[in-house]
Amino acid sequence: MSALADIGTPEALDKLVVILENGDLEDGGRKKALNKLLDADPSRADGAIPGVLGTYRKLQPPFTNRLLDTLVSRDLRDFADLTILVASDRTLKTKVRKNALKAAEELNHPLLHDAYISLLDDSDKKLRIAACQGLSRTGLPSGVVAPALEQVVRSDEKGDVRTAALKSLKFHAHAGLLPLIHSEVLTEMHPIAWGHSVDLLIALADASSVDTIHQVLLRDDNLPDDGVIALIHLLVRIGDPSSIHALRSLEARATGTVDSEAVIARKYLESEAAAGAGSYTPPATAVILWDGTTPDDLPVLSVQLDANGVAVWIQE
Repeated sequence: MSALADIGTPEALDKLVVILENGDLEDGGRKKALNKLLDADPSRADGAIPGVLGTYRKLQPPFTNRLLDTLVSRDLRDFADLTILVASDRTLKTKVRKNALKAAEELNHPLLHDAYISLLDDSDKKLRIAACQGLSRTGLPSGVVAPALEQVVRSDEKGDVRTAALKSLKFHAHAGLLPLIHSEVLTEMHPIAWGHSVDLLIALADASSVDTIHQVLLRDDNLPDDGVIALIHLLVRIGDPSSIHALRSLEARATGTVDSEAVIARKYLESEAAAGAGSYTPPATAVILWDGTTPDDLPVLSVQLDANGVAVWIQE
C-alpha cells in the first residue's frame, strides 16, 4: 500500500480505494489504505468513506471510530446523517455510539436530539447524563424532547441523571408537566434534583399545586432553606387563604430565615384574605415555557439500514 501511494497515479490510487472498500479484508489493512489515501489524495478518500462507514455493523470499533473522525476532519456534512444512525444504533458498543455522537455534535446535525434521546437508557450513567445535558438547549423540538426527559425523571434510578433531566426540562417546560413536578417535589431525594423540580414548580404552578406545597412544607425533612423559601413565596403568589394554616405550622418548628419568611407570608395572606385581593408579582425564572401549539418542523434522515444491516441512502 505504501508503494501504491508512492506511485500516486490514478490507477494506483484506485487500487487503494478497492482495498479500502473490500469488506473481505481485515479492518487493519483497510485502515492503512484509508490513511495512505488521505495522505496521497484526500478527495479520492472522500468518495469512499461514506460507503465504508455504511457497513459499520460489520466493522470493529477502532476502524469505525477512525471513519467517524475522518468524516468530521474532512467536513463531509452531506453524509452527517450517518453519525446519527450510528449513535442511535442500540446494537453497538457504547464507545462507538459516544464517538458517533461527538461527530454529530461537531457537524452540528439538526437531528442531534435523536441521538441524545436514544442514549437516555444506555447502561453507562455518564453517557445518560451527557445525553440529558445535550437536550438542554433552545431550538430543539420540545414535543419530542420533553416526553423523553420526563421518562428519565420517572424511571432513572440515579439521582444525578434525574438532576440532569430536570435541569434540561427547564428548556422545554409546559403545563402538562405539573403532575410529574408535584410528585417530584414530594418524593425526590437528591437535593439538587429536588431544587430543579422546585424551579419548575415555581414556573408552572397553579391552584392545583397548593396541596402539594402544603405537604412539602409540613414534612420534617431537612430540605434546603432556599427551596423552602421559594415554596413559601409561591404560596403567596397563588394567594390561597388555606395556606395560612400550613404557614403557621411551619412557623412553629422553623428557625432563622425560613421562620421569618413564613411569618411575612402568613401575615400577607391574612391581610389579602381580609381585603379579598392579591397583588403579588412572581419573580422571573430561568425556565423556558413551551406551549405545544406550534408543530415541530423536523428534517428526516436520508439514510437507513437495509435488510442486511448496511446503511443505504433514501431516494427522494
